[in-house]
Amino acid sequence: MYPTHPSQAGAGSAALYLRCYPYDHWGMTAHLHALEDHAARLGFSNPRLFLDNGISSRAADRPQLRMLLSRAATGQIDTVIVPGRWTFSLDDPTADAITSFLRSVGTDIIELPGRRRAAA
Repeated sequence: MYPTHPSQAGAGSAALYLRCYPYDHWGMTAHLHALEDHAARLGFSNPRLFLDNGISSRAADRPQLRMLLSRAATGQIDTVIVPGRWTFSLDDPTADAITSFLRSVGTDIIELPGRRRAAA
């Protein structure tokens, strides 16, 4: 399970990561707004967006993910907010490796809270 809030909300640099395949002409607007709203509720202002639009999770080169990982490794990003772990990869071992790397360099990973169904 991943945290739904950072240790100290707004204390450091936050990033939003989205990946969409196939290419989404609208840039995943609904997902982006949900991430931005959640980041604001947590106290992060102006998180940096990393968007691999039109790139499969199977692609070896995901330039924005590569840049995100590089910046996290150098301490420039301490929190990454994603819709879900699947954003990193649909392949569980690959998603696990990415989340493990981010945690190993001290980066928190926050997933959007799931939608709750109304009681029937």
